[in-house]
Amino acid sequence: MIIGAVAFLTMLFSGSPDQIYFVDNIEKGVKVYVEDKDRKKELESIFKAHAKQMKLYYKERGKLNKALGNALVEAPEDVSGMLQKIAALTANAQKNTINTRLKSVALIEEPEWEQMVALALEKTSKKEKQEAKEKKAFQKFDAAVQAVLKEQKEASTLLKGFDVLKTRHKGYIKRFQNQKIKDILYVKTSGKPDLEQVTNFSTEVYGGFSKELIEFNTLLLQHCEKKAHKKIVKLIQK
Repeated sequence: MIIGAVAFLTMLFSGSPDQIYFVDNIEKGVKVYVEDKDRKKELESIFKAHAKQMKLYYKERGKLNKALGNALVEAPEDVSGMLQKIAALTANAQKNTINTRLKSVALIEEPEWEQMVALALEKTSKKEKQEAKEKKAFQKFDAAVQAVLKEQKEASTLLKGFDVLKTRHKGYIKRFQNQKIKDILYVKTSGKPDLEQVTNFSTEVYGGFSKELIEFNTLLLQHCEKKAHKKIVKLIQK
């Protein structure tokens, strides 16, 4: 799955760790390209069970996300610990997702898989609209945060800090979109060690951006009014 700016923030702070292990529209691909009824039924059952697992993940992640938002403003000494809890929860979800990927792909025949990959890579008007929507949403987020920061006494310092966060954020997105990950995900025979490379890479990216978030939050604590700080945290987590 190709991660855009807003999707990247969502993945980091709201959840969706399973998305990076599947090609886009895989469930639709199963419905369209798998003709064998028994295999199709088994695949649908696997995806249904996975969805239930992820529902539990999202519920727990929501609680942790809310606690993180509060800690960023009220208890910065707890932020690192909260991020570690989120990382551990996400790692477990990723482990389960890898198992789901391996079980499902084993039931898909090579010609079917090739058609699914072609479907995922297809540049459709729907995808273009989604990309435009994400770009617009990030621009809106950017403008909203800047508007809050400009009202602060130390606006110049805060805006510079936000620019640094955005620049590094873009860097992490580019790293996440690298060809190596695509090559692993689009190859049917990619095994557990290959998929664990994706996990390790996403963990590294998450850890790096978490540090950037803590650094920016420290700047907010030092130079931003509490009410404005809360607004910015809500915008990041929205």
